[in-house]
Amino acid sequence: MLTQPAPIYNRQKNIGFDTGSRPWKVKLISLTGGLMIVLSACGIEPHSPQERISAPTVFYPRYQSEQCNEQTRKGSLIVNFKPDWNQSSYDLHSLRFLDCLTKRGAKGDLKSLEIVKQVVLDWNAKNNFAQKTKKWSWKDNHGAHEEHGTAWRTIFISYLYRVVHQVTPNDREFLKKLQSMAQEHGTFLMGRKQYQFNHNHGLNQTMGLLALGLTFSKLPDHEKWIETGLQRAEEQMRDNVSEEGIHLEQSGFYQLYTLRTFMEIANAAYHSGHPVSQSYMQKLDKMLGIAALYAGNNGIVETVPWHNHTINAFDYLKDVKQLPLSPPTPGRDLYFKIKQGISVPGLFVNPKGGYSFIRGEKNDLDITIHNRFLNSPHFQPDPIGLTVNLGNQRIVTYGNYSSDTRLAKDFNVVQVKGLTIQPVKTQRYLPLNDRLNNQNGEIISSGSHLNLDYITVRNQIYPNISHVRMVARISAHFVLVWDRLLSLEKHEYSQSFHFPVPGQISVKGNQGEVILNHQRLAQFLQLQSDIQTSICSTEIHIDELCSFEVSPNGRKVPTPEINYRSVGKSGEFLWILSTDNREFTTQLQTRKSDNSSEKEITLRGSDKNYKILLRENSALLLK
Repeated sequence: MLTQPAPIYNRQKNIGFDTGSRPWKVKLISLTGGLMIVLSACGIEPHSPQERISAPTVFYPRYQSEQCNEQTRKGSLIVNFKPDWNQSSYDLHSLRFLDCLTKRGAKGDLKSLEIVKQVVLDWNAKNNFAQKTKKWSWKDNHGAHEEHGTAWRTIFISYLYRVVHQVTPNDREFLKKLQSMAQEHGTFLMGRKQYQFNHNHGLNQTMGLLALGLTFSKLPDHEKWIETGLQRAEEQMRDNVSEEGIHLEQSGFYQLYTLRTFMEIANAAYHSGHPVSQSYMQKLDKMLGIAALYAGNNGIVETVPWHNHTINAFDYLKDVKQLPLSPPTPGRDLYFKIKQGISVPGLFVNPKGGYSFIRGEKNDLDITIHNRFLNSPHFQPDPIGLTVNLGNQRIVTYGNYSSDTRLAKDFNVVQVKGLTIQPVKTQRYLPLNDRLNNQNGEIISSGSHLNLDYITVRNQIYPNISHVRMVARISAHFVLVWDRLLSLEKHEYSQSFHFPVPGQISVKGNQGEVILNHQRLAQFLQLQSDIQTSICSTEIHIDELCSFEVSPNGRKVPTPEINYRSVGKSGEFLWILSTDNREFTTQLQTRKSDNSSEKEITLRGSDKNYKILLRENSALLLK
């Protein structure tokens, strides 16, 4: 792809880039803080008023923080922009709550810019760099949020330096203060102890070093910051993104969050004359395609549950067209097709990445399947969970959960009463690619046949209990979920599915429907016999079964949910959902032999009948 000019870390004397190295093996000069550098004493002056900072920007001003539009709601943290710095808050100490005012300052609003300056000076005065890092850190130096807040504060002060230099270039004392802060922040982020090599926080640290190096070119360490930032970015892409282009941190949100950072690094590196490697760009292209498959035509992706909202992928990512990708770019092509509403039907299976997708024509159901339990920093109890969309309408959605308890009941999964889902742990100090474990979920079969697409996954998320789930889409409007569990002991098993708020569920016998805004959203039925059924809704709520969403006004609202339960050494559930408003019926035949069994399902719709043959781990649509 891009070969000229050569990356900066290949141009420096005595610096090599070992593509097989791990972060803790890379030999780099690393300062860990504790030394106060007085820049003025070294004769280092900020950029003169006549100079122009020509290096590309990083993150700002293209993006604003998620807190930007909520700035006026931060009263508990900020009172008349005189914060209490003793609070251990990432929102506060990252200084990102100031980016909106800074943006106004960049447009000539000197009053807003002066407020920003005073808050930054106050932060600097209350967090004394002259002490050892663990003294000036606002949280335990080993905690995740200290280095995370420092990384984002670094990116912010790099942006602020550019704005102040442009708008009030004669404020030399403040520019010197920002330089001093930049040197100390760079020293901190260079430390290996603080570097989160297998976490999205480490990627933000990398972006912070790049922002410092490109902005503070007067400082002696600026080339070292660029060099280290680019090297770590290459390692992050190599070690924490699967070969299919999925960032191994559990969710669609983190796919977008890390993709955005990888894009910013690639753009800044390229436009500063230090492009990243070809392998980096190839994986970046794959990440774009996966992001589009997550989002679907409506662009909606659930954020991590503690954020309690969704985001639009196509709004979240900017400058995709300007990415320095050289053809072929199948990922970016897929991204723009889906963004433009063009259907991309198919079965997209990603064994290592943990997420697979069944995508259909414009009016077909789309299914996202979680096909492994990722042992990642943000692991969530949603092994082999799923979500279902029809166009812009979410049909089967997530409930929500407390980030403290992370209850499995809030996902479209199978649970075992009295037991807690946990991933099979691997060594913590490994890159995410090396922490994959097939016991946490592996695809054992997948395929497409006529109007049927399916994927079958096996995992062992509970001790001594095997679980196999098949998810299939039949034609345009039907979803089949077949769960089988087996244990040597008797257990109570449950299968649950969630629907959008404020939907209402009604059940009669083994059949039910979901009503949303006075219209039928979906019909469903449970084909397995001897199953107990219960529902959750606004009017009906059972603590041990139901989950909640949090409304914009902060009120907990029970998620509409259907829950099935079975007791025994084995458990089996066979669930079918239809989004065709017309009635449908089914007939199930089970045939068993000594070594195997098969099920034949006759599905009768209003316009067409289907016969589906389920054999162990495969599915066929009979003519």
